[in-house]
Amino acid sequence: MMNSKIEQEPQQSVEDLLKEFQLFPFILDIISRLKDDELEVSRAVNALNEKVAKSLRVLNSIPGTNRTLEEQELLLKSYKDKLRKKKELIAKLTEVEMFKKYTDSDENEQSSSSSSSNNNNIDQQQDTNMINSVNQDIEMTE
Repeated sequence: MMNSKIEQEPQQSVEDLLKEFQLFPFILDIISRLKDDELEVSRAVNALNEKVAKSLRVLNSIPGTNRTLEEQELLLKSYKDKLRKKKELIAKLTEVEMFKKYTDSDENEQSSSSSSSNNNNIDQQQDTNMINSVNQDIEMTE
């Protein structure tokens, strides 16, 4: 659910982000106005404060910055676990006879032409059992 929010937010380029944090010109402006009257210095300080506030808003809008390191590590671990489980399911599916013809087309074409109908029935039963097992695994991962 959070992923969809992250994906929907517009991503800023690194250059755009760096521009938001260029505060040095504002500081130089304040220093150059120190010999001017107090009002000019005050305006320059206000401009710097506005720039800092805008920079903080940009920083807080970056996806994931609201999470602690521990939360990020837990999220990463859960994503890695899901990926591992899905890889295992894919490996199981590649063992199903009806899918092998799509993964190992040359080998299966030769072996399937020489197999008997009895072997086909056994293969179909094994495929059905494997698919049922994979379906149960899928339900557990969701």
